[in-house]
Amino acid sequence: MRLLIKSTILIAVLSVMLSTPTVGEQQKPSQRTVGIPQVPNLPFGAPVKNIREWEQLSPACKDRSLKAINPCLQSFVDYGSLIGAVTLVDKKGSVIQTDSVGEYNKSTIFQIQSMSKPFVSVAIMILVDRGKIPSVESRVSELAGFHDYPHRDVTVKELLTHTAGMWPVHEDKEGVFLGVVPYYRNRLDKEPEITVRDKSLEFVAQHYANPKLYPLGAKTYAYSNAGFTTLGWIVEKLSGVLFEQFLQKNVIETLGMKDTFIFPSKASSEQRTRIANVDRRLRDALDVDNYDKTRPGWKYPSPEAGLYSTASDLRRFLTLFRHKGKVPGHQRILSERSIEQLLGDRVPKDNFGCDGQIGRSLGFFVVRQGGCFSDPGLDAGTIFHGGRFLTFYWYNPVKDEIGVFLEQKITRRDETTMKSFLGEREAFMQMLERIQTN
Repeated sequence: MRLLIKSTILIAVLSVMLSTPTVGEQQKPSQRTVGIPQVPNLPFGAPVKNIREWEQLSPACKDRSLKAINPCLQSFVDYGSLIGAVTLVDKKGSVIQTDSVGEYNKSTIFQIQSMSKPFVSVAIMILVDRGKIPSVESRVSELAGFHDYPHRDVTVKELLTHTAGMWPVHEDKEGVFLGVVPYYRNRLDKEPEITVRDKSLEFVAQHYANPKLYPLGAKTYAYSNAGFTTLGWIVEKLSGVLFEQFLQKNVIETLGMKDTFIFPSKASSEQRTRIANVDRRLRDALDVDNYDKTRPGWKYPSPEAGLYSTASDLRRFLTLFRHKGKVPGHQRILSERSIEQLLGDRVPKDNFGCDGQIGRSLGFFVVRQGGCFSDPGLDAGTIFHGGRFLTFYWYNPVKDEIGVFLEQKITRRDETTMKSFLGEREAFMQMLERIQTN
């Protein structure tokens, strides 16, 4: 009997394996279910028989022209690894490529997740320019209203560069991820009986500042959402208005970003219809089954990951760095000095990834001399950031290039390396690099 059960299980497993389509084989809609592998399975587009996996999907993927980008990405949709994507490339102020595939279009509004963090950095630097924060080297405990802040030696710069030792993303136990973004679970880490949706930013920030629950670690790089929650709280307290109101008035409205917001409940009904669906077919360790893309009833603004935006609006945001703080036709947002701090590598001795080729500015990652193989085409000095649903944007000052890649997929991770599979985005960037160097 046991042998029969084992044989039955083995046959079932083999059936699933044999039914998985090969690269380039299109899937019927009924086949696109949980368990479909992303393409490519290798995270950095490694070659198979001297041809990158993604290049085997379509003849367009081997083309060397901008017009081929969209049909190549469409082949990912046809294969079944992607439900949609929007791309945009701006060179020297002109949009040279923008398009969409799958169920999204160029006006689709995406949850940009951790791409929200540079917006927080801009808000902080506005307060520096206004004298509300003496400098980024200031201790949080020295700021007005923060004299009781328990972590006495933590500086604003350390929070901005993820080097404060503040509770980072980590696994509490196997299969359980903590400290990611509270609104996924609508409960607080270490106090899961407390909901997040109905709490203020101050309440959530104070929770993660509790040294009894979250003692500081070493002041080395450890990606920290809690650190940016704290920065949002600083913006709110020093400005005297809610964090989302400060960001709306001083950044979003000033730059004319018409489809960027934090709370969908305060967006128009038409905008809510344009919010992208999340591809939930591949699950990771986060419990997002009950997560609603419109976050109804939420009060907590989530500075670390709460923004919604479009490709064109994100281009507007990045033009702030191209024009050194004052976009033509708009009032100045930041001083040139603050822009320089946001662009530069501010912790040059630390290894932030890619064998030491990635640095940290005050909010962005920065490409160092020599570049990073996983981000092809990004010259030294390029600032970039990604989001958990596999969104990505960058500004390359060498090429004067702005790039945006947007999809909405639950991140799948390799259980051994813990690297996310970013096949579609990297195919886009590899293709773009090949076109520009042709």
